Amino acid sequence: MKGWTMTEVPGDNTVANLKARIAKIQAVEAEIEEKKTVIREFYKAAKQEGLDTKVMRKMVRELKMEPDLLAV
Repeated sequence: MKGWTMTEVPGDNTVANLKARIAKIQAVEAEIEEKKTVIREFYKAAKQEGLDTKVMRKMVRELKMEPDLLAV
C-alpha cells in the first residue's frame, strides 16, 4: 500500500481520525510482536532446561479454554 495518500477536506477531521487510529493499531501490533518474542524466549529457555515445550504449548492452549483447570 505504499504510495497512497489521503487528502484532508477543510473542516473535516475524518482523515486525521483515521491516521490516529491506524497509528494506534500499528503501535499495538508492534507490542504484540514484542510479546511474541518474549514468549518464544520463554519456550526456548524451557527447552534448554529439558522441559517438553510441545506439552507446555498444549497446556497453555487448554488453559485458555478452561482456566479453572489450574485451580486445584
